[in-house]
Amino acid sequence: MIGNTPAVLLVSNQSMIVPTKNTSMMNKLITITSILLLSLIVVQLSAQAFKLNTRKSEVAVLGTSTIHDWEIVCKELSGNAQIQISERKLNGIKNLEFQVVVKSMESGKGLMNNKTYDALEEEEHPTIKYKLSEVKNITSETNGSFTITALGMLTIAGKTNNISHEVTAIVSGKEIIFSGEYHLDMTTYDVAPPTAMMGTIKTGKEVTIKFETTFLIN
Repeated sequence: MIGNTPAVLLVSNQSMIVPTKNTSMMNKLITITSILLLSLIVVQLSAQAFKLNTRKSEVAVLGTSTIHDWEIVCKELSGNAQIQISERKLNGIKNLEFQVVVKSMESGKGLMNNKTYDALEEEEHPTIKYKLSEVKNITSETNGSFTITALGMLTIAGKTNNISHEVTAIVSGKEIIFSGEYHLDMTTYDVAPPTAMMGTIKTGKEVTIKFETTFLIN
């Protein structure tokens, strides 16, 4: 061996390179670098913990009555999720849970509020709950958003139904924004549509839940 140059031995007309100290160190560096890169990829693909950002989230319930349409805003929300993202891409959702405090539902009219709380049996069931069951499909759209087809369990007034729905998602830095709407028949949750004025004012049994919720890496 001359200096740090690998020595070459001629054995049966074949060349054999004898590893030097520098070669061994280089192999170790390559191995360490490969492990770090693999670890980075695993971290990016693994689910991260997210928590609902209540200041950037809105949920409203819209309905009809024999007199006029109405809207109720849900003011106390909470939620958490395990979501897989990398850069601006949504790779998957392991789980997601979301809750609304019934007594935080505000129509701007005291009578309407009380009728809503009674219909939803607020004292026995103080929250409306949603829990993700399965993500069936995630489609990347041309505008940078994602369309999610999912199955979930929605619990209202103590009764849980399985639902299928679509949600639009946008990944923005450390946030992910979910938006959409869901139509439901209140009677499928054994909720009688509220009435007033001795039954002369009736609300429709079908309502629309509109939402835009922001989840932030916890």
